[in-house]
Amino acid sequence: MTENKRGPNCVGVIMDGNRRWAKQHGLAASVGHAVGFSGHEGGEAALIKLLDEYRALRDTWGTAHYIFYAFSTENWNRSQMEVAELLGIFERAFRKMEERLPQLLRDGVRVRFIGERERFSSQLQELMQTFEQKTAEGTEGTIAIAVSYGGHADILQAVHKLIERGAGEIHEEDIRSALWTHDIPEPDLIIRTGGEQRLSNFLTWESAYAELAFTNTLWPDFSREEIERIFADYASRERRHGR
Repeated sequence: MTENKRGPNCVGVIMDGNRRWAKQHGLAASVGHAVGFSGHEGGEAALIKLLDEYRALRDTWGTAHYIFYAFSTENWNRSQMEVAELLGIFERAFRKMEERLPQLLRDGVRVRFIGERERFSSQLQELMQTFEQKTAEGTEGTIAIAVSYGGHADILQAVHKLIERGAGEIHEEDIRSALWTHDIPEPDLIIRTGGEQRLSNFLTWESAYAELAFTNTLWPDFSREEIERIFADYASRERRHGR
């Protein structure tokens, strides 16, 4: 095993720049999403490539948990055609991930889908549930895909859940236990590709003390080499957690 460096335990990734990548390459916007997420059109997806590099990154940096921001609650406001195309891409992406199931099981990786899952078709919900069930015994790491996800929506549903349970006075640990991410470590680092420098309603509660890294690289061009450069920079930082 490679000597473990002091990398982040959990990383949140905002996968931005797919449509701009498609425009730069003279492709339709939907193709940009396909490249950035499912690997169809124009080469292997950045996400799938990172899945293939998961074990090497974990062995080298100790990074065991990832949360990928795939589809926000606001994305439903896009045109019906684009939403339909994205949903089709999700299904193909899940199939692509399924091809890597034996690899994920060998690596002890658990797959989770977080967000308003009930807004998706019964077929997509079944795919998510099946994938989670097949990987439920994984204890060495997590790949979480945030779909129809928003940080504000997550906090709101957590509060509603606690009220329905009859909670009286609510404490921070109560909210944390009711979030969609309750069984995933809070992120040590959040990476956003595509040049924008904002969190866009991603992990609003969980990112309170996370380190941030922004890169101009568009998501389809994001590589293991770049994430390792970001991890190396993270390792050089002194984290104070508000102290």
